[in-house]
Amino acid sequence: MIVKNSIRSIIVSVLIIAAYPAIAQVDINSDTVKAWADDLFSQSLDEKRLSGAVLTVVRDSDVIFSRGYGYADYAAKTEIDPVKTRFMIGSITKTFTATSLAQLMDRGLVDSLDDPANKYLKRDTLPQVDGKDITLKELITHTAGFGNITFHLSNDKKVAYPLSAEEVAARRPPIIRKLKGTA
Repeated sequence: MIVKNSIRSIIVSVLIIAAYPAIAQVDINSDTVKAWADDLFSQSLDEKRLSGAVLTVVRDSDVIFSRGYGYADYAAKTEIDPVKTRFMIGSITKTFTATSLAQLMDRGLVDSLDDPANKYLKRDTLPQVDGKDITLKELITHTAGFGNITFHLSNDKKVAYPLSAEEVAARRPPIIRKLKGTA
């Protein structure tokens, strides 16, 4: 149930982001966002379509609205804190990575998704698999062959972020399958 609700929360968040161009036609301020978001999330929570979500609206590098809705721990009635509550976002990382790469490509800082990821990595490099470099496309489609690891993001284990290059290398998941198209 929690995973299902988490996925719903993620989908709602993505829809909100996708709707931003339409919202941009309206004068956006903290009051208008609050009225809209309170109505949307209250109804969704009442109908048990999601267990919780965070909405943060940023304009010109300024946070104009940030609020948590629902509970981080329903049994304990611990409300979601928009700064501290962590969500298990799973495959949505592909969306963040793809969006970041698209922005870098728009700025001319990335040439092609078929480029080796190591061409752009400065602090750390990814291992080769069967003599082949992992490409940016393989990273955004989760086909690079890495095992599943969460870096303790979904529990209360204390980890100091950001991780150093050595810590990233030590925590990197093992490659557990061959790259697509290799023998």
